Amino acid sequence: MRSFLHAVVLFMVGCAAADDSDVAETATSATSGPMATGSVATSLVADSTSDGAEPFLCDEPLAALTDLFATSCATAGCHGAQDPAASLSLVGDWPTEVVAQPAALCPDRLLVSPGDPEASELWTKVAGDVSCGVPMPLGAESLTGEQVDCLATWIESAQADCETCGSKACVDTVNDPVNCGGCGVACPAGVACQASACACPAGTELCGDTCVDTTANGEHCGGCNLPCDGGLLCLAGACVDDCGALSECAGGCVNTDTDPQHCGGCDSPCAGGGACDAGSCDCGPDVSFAGQVEPLLTEGCTSMGCHGFPMPKEDLDLRAGTGHGDLVGVGAMQCDGRLRVAPGDPGSSYLVDKLLGVNLCSGSRMPKDPPPFDPADIELISNWICQGAPNN
Repeated sequence: MRSFLHAVVLFMVGCAAADDSDVAETATSATSGPMATGSVATSLVADSTSDGAEPFLCDEPLAALTDLFATSCATAGCHGAQDPAASLSLVGDWPTEVVAQPAALCPDRLLVSPGDPEASELWTKVAGDVSCGVPMPLGAESLTGEQVDCLATWIESAQADCETCGSKACVDTVNDPVNCGGCGVACPAGVACQASACACPAGTELCGDTCVDTTANGEHCGGCNLPCDGGLLCLAGACVDDCGALSECAGGCVNTDTDPQHCGGCDSPCAGGGACDAGSCDCGPDVSFAGQVEPLLTEGCTSMGCHGFPMPKEDLDLRAGTGHGDLVGVGAMQCDGRLRVAPGDPGSSYLVDKLLGVNLCSGSRMPKDPPPFDPADIELISNWICQGAPNN
C-alpha cells in the first residue's frame, strides 16, 4: 500500500512540475540532474557507455534527438501526442513546437533560441542548470553528456521556420494585436487581432490607429480620412448641415438610444460588442454558466500544463464544477488590481482580455495554442459577465 501511495505522490508531484513549466520536469530534486558549468561543452553527467549500454551517436542530430525524445520525453503524461504536458508535443514534427517558441514559465526565454543553447529553456532543462523549476526528463534517468551535447549541437544550427519580425521569437501575425497581419501593424488599445485583421466593433472600421464609425464621424465621413468641411456634420456617411433630432458626437449625428459606441451619451461604448437599447447596453439573451460558458472554458483551457489537473496554472482551475468559484470576484494573479471576472463589467474583466489577447499584464492570449476562441464565444462569455456572472 505504501509503495502504491508513494507512486501516486511521485506522479502528482511530477505532473505539477510539468503544469508549471514548458517542459515536463522530474519529480526528484534539482540536484539529481546533470549540472552545467557555464559551457555547453562541459556537462557533469554519466558517460553513456559506463553501464555497458550502446553508445549514443549524434552523426545526424535531428534523427538522434527524435529517437531520444520518443523514448525519454514522449511517455504518457508528458510530451506525447495525446494531451501533451504544457501543450508541448515532442513527437512528429517537434522542432516547430520548440524553435523560437516562448517558454510560458519563463516569458523572457525561448524553448529553443536559434544558435544559442544556453539561452534555450529546453537545453537548460536537460542539462540540469534550470532557471524555472527542476530538470527533465520526468521520472527517468538524466540524459548523458553526449545526449546533452547533441541537443546543443542541433540548437546551434536550428533556424526558425516562422515570421519573427526581426526578433528570435516567432510572431503570430494572425492573432497578435501588436503585429496584426504584418510586422509592426498594431491594433488600437483593447482591440483584438482576428484572422490577421483588427477586430473593430461592429459598424466601425480601422482608420489609422482608431476604430471609427464612418457613418457618423466628422473626420471620417463615408470612409477613412474624408472629413466634413465648413462646420458640416456627418449623417449616414454624408456631410449635412444639421443633426435634427439626433445627437452630435465627434462631428457626427448619432442616436444615443441605439448607438453601441455612444450608448446613453457620447463616447459611452458598450463593452464586448454589446448592443444598445433605450440608452443602456444590452447584455443579450440569458446565458447559462453551466450549460454554455463552462463547457467552452473546460474544453479550451484545461489541458495538461494549463488550468486543469493536478495543479492548475495561476491557481485557476477551470474544470467542470470548479471554474465559477475561481473566476468571479477573484483577483487576477498576473494583474494587480483587476478581477478575473468583474460581475456586470466585461470591459474590466481580465478573463475577456486574456481570451482576446489584449491589455495583458503578463503571458499570452488564452488558450495559449491556436486556435483562439471564436468571436461569438467570447461575446457569449462577455454577455454572461454583463448579466452579473451568475452561477446558473
